[in-house]
Amino acid sequence: ADQTGSPAFKDVILNIASNIAKGKNFGDSLRQYPDVFSNIFVSMVVVGETTGNLDEVLEILTEQMAKDHETRSKVIGAMIYPAVILTAMLGIGIFMMVYVVPMLTGIFTEMDVELPFMTKVIIGISEFLQKSWYFAIGGLVLIMYLLKTSMSVPAVRKTFDFIVLKTPIAGNMVIKVNSARISRNLSSLLKSGMSLTRSLEILSN
Repeated sequence: ADQTGSPAFKDVILNIASNIAKGKNFGDSLRQYPDVFSNIFVSMVVVGETTGNLDEVLEILTEQMAKDHETRSKVIGAMIYPAVILTAMLGIGIFMMVYVVPMLTGIFTEMDVELPFMTKVIIGISEFLQKSWYFAIGGLVLIMYLLKTSMSVPAVRKTFDFIVLKTPIAGNMVIKVNSARISRNLSSLLKSGMSLTRSLEILSN
């Protein structure tokens, strides 16, 4: 509790310590905080308490969490470059729509010629961004909020996951990362003394 810099996590640890001091099991104390301790974490601790090898289980969990952190760091590192490129492309696109396209629109107006359909669409988007940019920002925020909210609906989440898995590059990365995590978690659960069937039941979540 003294080591952590998070006040919320400090309260969690102190509450767990208090429960243990009152005679409650370590695993049952952890189970009260599902947002902090995963089902796998709690299940392994319970097995460790039952079999009497809690110290070994905690060492396995330490190694497991370190490897998970390393995997996440690698994935984030791999995604930084594409994210920077996409952000730059978006910024350039907005700049073109707000500053460059209006200049070209004036030239087209003076020429008094019939413009192609796509050119008219681009000019329309440019005029919308200039005159009603606040609607564009509000719409973007609304879309992000609706996407986040809809993810709690199983059918929507399943459809979104299906699309992600079929997306080139990203889908392959998601499959590899999750395969690595499942294999590592299964290994940790089996090492802790849990049966194969029970381990697979936990991992299915």
